[in-house]
Amino acid sequence: MKALDSNLLVYASLANHPAMTACEQYITGYPEWLTSIVNLVELWRVLVAVYGVSESDADTKFTDLSRALVVEDLTPAVAAASLSLRQTYRVDFNDAVLLESARQRGVTVLATDDSQLASACAAMGIAVENPVTPAVRAQMTHWENQNLPAKGLSRILLRVHRWIEQHDATLAGVFHSATQALSRLV
Repeated sequence: MKALDSNLLVYASLANHPAMTACEQYITGYPEWLTSIVNLVELWRVLVAVYGVSESDADTKFTDLSRALVVEDLTPAVAAASLSLRQTYRVDFNDAVLLESARQRGVTVLATDDSQLASACAAMGIAVENPVTPAVRAQMTHWENQNLPAKGLSRILLRVHRWIEQHDATLAGVFHSATQALSRLV
């Protein structure tokens, strides 16, 4: 069994993403994957908040992956051990939970595209695999620059705009204009 980080699941879940094919082939090429419920929650949040996937589609992806992967629960013991890993290796809490879950299961390989998590793995003696090649990385950077708003206010305004648009198209147009094409609050 290998452990699988949420970023590769996100890339594999996006039909137009440059890393989709590489990640999907990589994931389907191995029979049993371990992840954490925390990583699946992160997947859902990133699909909706960053990539604009509908909540319904994100729900379906969450459910499908919950059935296809070995999903570790977040217990108080795992959470407590993860806090120490988070501090020691300066990784996000969800990554620390995945590390602890892998450690407890004796998993020796973790797949991720996160360099900080990869460094933590190396320090813990866990091998890292990453199907995202430098060529795919360059395509991802170009695609993200073309398709995603910049981090920060623009991304927040886009999210608010999408919500308004679902409820009132006219108001969404006004909001778009008032925020100068979702670039600032005035």
